[in-house]
Amino acid sequence: MGTSATSVVEILAILILLQSVFFCCNGANFNGSCIKIEREALVKLNASLDINNSYPLLSWVGDDCCRWEGVTCENITGHIVKLRLVLASFQRKVSLHLGNLSNLLYLDLYGKDYQMEIDSLHFASSLKYLHMEGVLLGKCDNCLQSINMLPSLLELHLSDCPLSITGHVSHVNLTSLEVLCIAGNTINSTIPSWLFNISNLQHLDLSYSAFRGFLSTEIGNLNSLTFLDLSHNSLEGNVPKTLNKLCNLSRLHLEWNKFSGEISGPFGNSSSCIKKSLENIYLFNNLFSGSLPNNLGQFKCLKFLQLSLNSFWGPIPVSIGQLYNLEILDLSQNSLHGKVSELHLSKLKRLSKLIMSGNSLVFDIDVKWVPLFQLTWIELSSCKLGPRFPQWLKTQRSIRYLLMSNASISDSLHGWFENISSNTVQLDLSYNQVFGTLPNLRKFNQSAVIVDYYRYISLKSNKFEGSLAHFHSDASILDISNNFLYGQIPQNISEMMPRLHLLSFSNNYLNGESRSSLKILSVHSNKFEGIWDYNVGSYVIEKKGYGENVLLYVKGIELEYTKDVDEWPKGHEKVGNMRKDDSMMLWFYSGLAMGFVAGFVGVCSILYFKDSWRYACFQLVDRVYDKLWVTVAIKANQLKGKLHRNKYEGNAREGFKVARDSSRC
Repeated sequence: MGTSATSVVEILAILILLQSVFFCCNGANFNGSCIKIEREALVKLNASLDINNSYPLLSWVGDDCCRWEGVTCENITGHIVKLRLVLASFQRKVSLHLGNLSNLLYLDLYGKDYQMEIDSLHFASSLKYLHMEGVLLGKCDNCLQSINMLPSLLELHLSDCPLSITGHVSHVNLTSLEVLCIAGNTINSTIPSWLFNISNLQHLDLSYSAFRGFLSTEIGNLNSLTFLDLSHNSLEGNVPKTLNKLCNLSRLHLEWNKFSGEISGPFGNSSSCIKKSLENIYLFNNLFSGSLPNNLGQFKCLKFLQLSLNSFWGPIPVSIGQLYNLEILDLSQNSLHGKVSELHLSKLKRLSKLIMSGNSLVFDIDVKWVPLFQLTWIELSSCKLGPRFPQWLKTQRSIRYLLMSNASISDSLHGWFENISSNTVQLDLSYNQVFGTLPNLRKFNQSAVIVDYYRYISLKSNKFEGSLAHFHSDASILDISNNFLYGQIPQNISEMMPRLHLLSFSNNYLNGESRSSLKILSVHSNKFEGIWDYNVGSYVIEKKGYGENVLLYVKGIELEYTKDVDEWPKGHEKVGNMRKDDSMMLWFYSGLAMGFVAGFVGVCSILYFKDSWRYACFQLVDRVYDKLWVTVAIKANQLKGKLHRNKYEGNAREGFKVARDSSRC
């Protein structure tokens, strides 16, 4: 027993000794710094670049390149394993040869928004992660071939590199590739077939790349995919049925294309395995038609379902009420019709956004029904909700967007309505027949929303009546036009609505005078008279703002205020049927018009009689036009890749945006 224990101790001692010898020998090789041949490769790279004002290359000094900014070495061997360069000011062609970095695993050349152009590439075969976002690769003839020679590559990120991937690839060597992101490139071709041979792909992003044509049935070969983004292209035709073979697919982005036909092929098969994995489906802004699949309720993992801006028709299947994980349901701007009952919404306990506007849907929900969800976004404009306000609304305490325009509502605003709308950023009840006095909308909880938000409230085209004497609101934009409001505008309207910037109360029966600091004002079709002191600054009042009013005169902030409506301010006296300042302005604009005509005729005459001038002028116009056209085209393409992917590219629906950005390359 003792002999055996002694032998184990001796073996351990020998192993420790051998390891120490290995460390010492290895340390002798790189002497506390990086490998010499690898340092020379970095020095050569540094010398080939324009390093003026470049970071981090200005810090590449000293013998130990493992201490250089952006360089990471392996602790034991000293080999460079990670290289990260922010290409801040390289504005020249570069031949990137890093083959001597034989142990390099991670290379990040971030050149976004800069003009680094690479004309040739050569990497070590050990590379696993390659990030080259924003680097110009359009004239790199061997780039695709060089990258294809990296059998260990796991992630490839080539977003916003004017890249051509349409060349013929006889054999795909990227057998280990799991992530491929080439978004934001103006490729302008069909999706190359060799992409569908990378069988280990899990994340594929081809968005914003001007792909066109049909989506190949070979998409079904990528059965390891969990994320597929083909959005913002010009793909057309039917979505192939082979999509239902992607049993691991979690997120599918096909929005902003020209896909057409029914979606029952890839999604309507009850035996399809895709229904067990899909969490997010984005098909909005396409040309899809037909009815919604009846088996939608079988997609139990579904969280986001966005089918807006298509031509779907027919009723909403009741099975959709079985999607208990659903958070966003967006069926807006289609041709759906039929009834929506509590069965469609009964089990949607996690639902936060219900968006069905722009359809001919009739909500027939029991007045005693209490939903399981708490909505932040309700958009049901053009659906029939009335004649009474839906009673289930009063159970909602977190609404930020409440849009129910043209919803056939003929009812008064109940007391509970002020409570549910107190946190709204947008409130739209326009084009209904809501009656009674204006509600008190001053209970706005400003801490519940971002400070930069403008609060928008539209109560236009209803049957509200009464005066504004006791009306309070925290709205930034308020539209109460086309109602039956009467009486005088309160002198302290700015105190009653302290956050107000834009106000429209046209087509009412209001009158009186007011002092206001509003920026945009619409007052036409009322009974105002006298002088308004209106601090418009650099803004202008709507031109029709004077229509159907009496002696309404709006002064700028630079004039002194007077309450005497019978006496115009000095310099603005009436002359006959016209004020003095109006006649002066008439002469001014008349002279301005005549001067413009004279100058235009003079220039045209010179160009007509002087051939050399005419030729030079048109040549200049052509050059300016060409330069503007190219500049606009480039900037439009860059801007297109940066747009917030929300439904209308405006106020992004933050839930969708956060979820989408989290998986972007």
